[in-house]
Amino acid sequence: MSRDYYMLKYRWEGDERYLLWYDGDPDGVVVDDEQRVLSFADPMLLRSCAAEKGISVNEEPPGLHDLDRVRQWSAQRDPATLDCGETLSAWNLFIDVRSSVEQRNVVYDEYEQENDDLYDKLFWGSNPPILTPEGKSYVPLWSRAELIRIGAVIDTGLRYFQAHVRNVDPDYPGPRRQERKGGPATASG
Repeated sequence: MSRDYYMLKYRWEGDERYLLWYDGDPDGVVVDDEQRVLSFADPMLLRSCAAEKGISVNEEPPGLHDLDRVRQWSAQRDPATLDCGETLSAWNLFIDVRSSVEQRNVVYDEYEQENDDLYDKLFWGSNPPILTPEGKSYVPLWSRAELIRIGAVIDTGLRYFQAHVRNVDPDYPGPRRQERKGGPATASG
């Protein structure tokens, strides 16, 4: 199966970094031999590492997955500040990371299936241009229980993401400078 590879830019703990994302069945991100997600501070280093692996990276400029903003929303769970598109993008990234780390398509597992209703509501709330009539938009109404469930999905995804990311550049000056087995150390440990 042929895959197309793209740079995926994300913000985490105030730092902007890059992953190598690919489309396929399932979509995913490039991981190392220990099933850790490769993360780069420098897009040129990402391209260089990809070239060493014989991977051609699409030239399309990456959009930003603002995981700080999603985490900030999850801490407050205010329906007025829930950005459906941003939350859906983060959720999709978490699915792609899990699929890559676990080497299986997790879209249809029990955890994802039990939250399918929330995913669909976020999808329609993001008002995809190709599916949304001009001049129209859908603004979901959220129950407190739904907001709690979305927050739990985000919190779980962020923990999983953090536990499985490996910063490729050893002189990375960010808050998680030290590495431990399984991913970057947290600010507290």
